[in-house]
Order: sequence, then structure tokens, then C-alpha cells
Amino acid sequence: MKNEKETSLFSAFLKVFFISALFWGAFFSAWAWQKVQQRTREQDERLLLHRIAARSKSVDKAPLSLLSSLLEIKDGMPLFSLQPAELVAKIHTCPAFSNARVWRLLPGTLGVEYTLRTPIAHLSGFRNVVLDKTGTLFFLLPYFAPKKLPTVVFDFPQSSTLEELQKEAALSKDLTLALRMVPVLTAFASKYKLILESIDLSKRNHLNIFRREIVLTFSPELSKGGEYLYVRCNARSLSLKKLQKVIAYICSSEFHSGIVDMRFPSVVLCSMEGRK
Repeated sequence: MKNEKETSLFSAFLKVFFISALFWGAFFSAWAWQKVQQRTREQDERLLLHRIAARSKSVDKAPLSLLSSLLEIKDGMPLFSLQPAELVAKIHTCPAFSNARVWRLLPGTLGVEYTLRTPIAHLSGFRNVVLDKTGTLFFLLPYFAPKKLPTVVFDFPQSSTLEELQKEAALSKDLTLALRMVPVLTAFASKYKLILESIDLSKRNHLNIFRREIVLTFSPELSKGGEYLYVRCNARSLSLKKLQKVIAYICSSEFHSGIVDMRFPSVVLCSMEGRK
């Protein structure tokens, strides 16, 4: 009886031992195989990064050197050590990019497809800062070629970083108004061979109600430093339709440039004072 118990215990011990040995053997075999494959990849030139195949779905294209810096990659890195999801997250840290996709491609190539935002206006007082139709702020250079865009003037404090400026803009009703005005007035002005130069909203909420205004500046398309058209609007009762009618009237008459004052209800004052 005693011998049978000892035999059963010994058999159970052997089973546990063999199962453990099989488990750990499989584990170390997989680990060793992975190390061998990693070493092979590092030694195989086809598995080392040597090229970035970038494709922009926008008109503008970001320089390859800029993409490399943004992705924190360099020539000769193991291609399969680069995780596409992590690289996409790095691209999205730059607000100039609205969308991106990354994949690995043999031999030694990293594929990148991206979409840049479309800037619609410069932000006055902040060097190289532009905004798109969603109100997102980002730097124009070096992601885009220099562009002729209207300038939007806000009463924003001088923020030290783009992130702080974006937070300030997100809380501003002036930004919402500017996003509505820029595309409408740009398209309308082009019909009369005018260029929207600026939208000044800095005095829209002035403490003195008589100084509250929105100032629009237009220039002729063919002008070479000639006169400008200034339009001063009532900050509280701005009507884009009325504004369009006034500009259309001026452009269809002898008033091709000057100052238009719409700050007072039912009164439009025009003068031929331009800026050289």
C-alpha cells in the first residue's frame, strides 16, 4: 500500500516536471527565435530604414527633412522597430496636419500619407501663425509655401506658445465671427476684382460703445500699391448681406476705392480717401 502511494506521488511529480519543462522550453525557444529574427533583421539591409515615401493629399507638401524630424527617425534604423500607430501619433502632435497614415514597406521604406490643413487667414500680431476653417491655429512655415492670405486682427493677449493662443481663441466669439466672414467676403470680393486684405475685430467689444467697430480692408487685384477700400461696420448689427450690397454699389459706380462707414444704422458714408 505504501509503495503504491509512493509510486503515485512519483508519477504526479514526473507529470508536473515534464509539463513545466515543456512550458519553459517552449517559452525560451520562442524568445531565442525572436532574438535570432531580430538579429537577422538588424543585419539585413532590406529591413533597415533607408527611404521615406511621402505622399501629400494636399496642394502643399511638407519637406522630407521636416517629416523625419517630426517622426524622430533616421537612416539605418530597424524598419520593424518603428510602430505605425506611434508614428501617426507623433504627426498629430503638429497642428498643421489634419490626418496621417503610416506603413512599413520592404525593402527599407517607410510610407507616409498625410493631409495638411488649408490656411484661410493670417493672425495679426503673431508671426507665422495662420488658421483654417475649423479655427485651428498652426504655423505656416515651413509646412507651406508663402501665401497671400487676409489678416484677421483680434484683441488677444500676447501668448508665449501656440497652445496658449489656441486656448484663448477657442473661448473667443470673435473667432467664430471671423471664420464666417473670411470665406464669404473673400469669394464675394473676387467677383469685383477686389482682394480681402484684413478683418479687424480688435475693437468689436470696446468699452466705449461709440468706438465699437469692425474694419474691413480691400485692395484692387491689379493695384500696385494704389488706394485701398476701407469698410467700417457696426459691431453689433453687422449684416453680411447689407455689406455685400454696399460694396457692389461702390464697385459698380465711380467709387472704386475709399472709405465706407456703416457704423450708424441706415447711414453709409463714402469718401475717396485712400492709402498710398
